[in-house]
Amino acid sequence: MTVTAPEGSDAVIDDIGRRVAEAGSIERAAAVPGLFLAWCVNLGLITEAVARDEARAVVRLKVREIGGGEFLVAACGGVLDDRVLSPVGMDFARRHYGAFKDHVRDVLLAPIEDKWTHYDRVAPWLTARYMGRPRRRRKLEWRPWKWRR
Repeated sequence: MTVTAPEGSDAVIDDIGRRVAEAGSIERAAAVPGLFLAWCVNLGLITEAVARDEARAVVRLKVREIGGGEFLVAACGGVLDDRVLSPVGMDFARRHYGAFKDHVRDVLLAPIEDKWTHYDRVAPWLTARYMGRPRRRRKLEWRPWKWRR
């Protein structure tokens, strides 16, 4: 499935075609959106069409045979938009993708690559935002005669 984004579409979260010249290569341009997309695939935040049409690539991504950047380029035409992300995924991306790019730059420094070690360092940040910040739980104190908070 190859998708092309309409120019100026507000449904486009990222398009590596617009950034490849400054990045120097397709691999570097696809690294950050690829990390984000890999996380979305793992959480099921992609459209049914992509999951169905690119089932083999989805499985290869989930077992870490390919990276998110490779999946983005091969299965999605390098465009991260509403044809790739589900409505929940799009809503999340609109709210957090900009901050995610900043977080990736702060945590990974340069060069940012489409590697699973990099994914493992940034995925918890995405998960924390997706699940909401956990509230601090009060520690229960064990007393044999009663439970006490």
